[in-house]
Amino acid sequence: MRYFILLFLCLNVCSFNAQSSINSNVFSGQMPGMLFQGDATAVKNVTFELLKNSTNRTYKKSFKKHEGIVFIKKGSAEIQTNTFSKTLTSGSIALISQGDKLKLKSTADNPVEFYLFSYRSISPINQGDTATSFARVWEDLRFNKHERGGVRNFFSKPTSQTKRFEMHVTTLLGGLPSHPPHTHPAEEIILVIEGETEMEIGGKAFKGVAGDVYFVKSQEPHGIKNTGKNSCSYFAFQWE
Repeated sequence: MRYFILLFLCLNVCSFNAQSSINSNVFSGQMPGMLFQGDATAVKNVTFELLKNSTNRTYKKSFKKHEGIVFIKKGSAEIQTNTFSKTLTSGSIALISQGDKLKLKSTADNPVEFYLFSYRSISPINQGDTATSFARVWEDLRFNKHERGGVRNFFSKPTSQTKRFEMHVTTLLGGLPSHPPHTHPAEEIILVIEGETEMEIGGKAFKGVAGDVYFVKSQEPHGIKNTGKNSCSYFAFQWE
């Protein structure tokens, strides 16, 4: 009898701790809340949420076992970690390494809205002191024009929880695709920050507007296009 009770408790604990894998989809980012959570191929305990912080409140979070990325959606914020302090405007990001702490406060009279992407490596990562927290300010990043629009390169480097993390923002002119559907081993997240888009994932069409987020699983054919008359812009990032 004792054996069956222990087995029952173990199964329930394991079920509680286990997270389902994240499926390819589009997630609405029009209202604050959790957009999605689960496990991916190279990282686990993934959460992607939209938060709204009032002007008289400081948001605090410790990243003891995780790494996190803050994306400023609306407004501006003063970011403070153990290694730097920075004012981030809309479109700016901050990567908070494992072991660091985050403090975030609005710099204006209005609340600040920001996305928080948090994750933990499935395999042990030891990058030493090279993988520290940092920020990228939108106004400091060069816009490189091309025939379909342009791109802002944010970073491509190892982090405290990934072997390599690459992030950029693509701008597409009205009605144009980024490229034909393609695949790659790394999972990818697309965060739309301007305009109207459509993403083909695995032969299915998903629509996303400014604020929405696409998640694309490993090796799934995908391609995005601008479905509006004006330009669209979106973060594209992947990791391994």
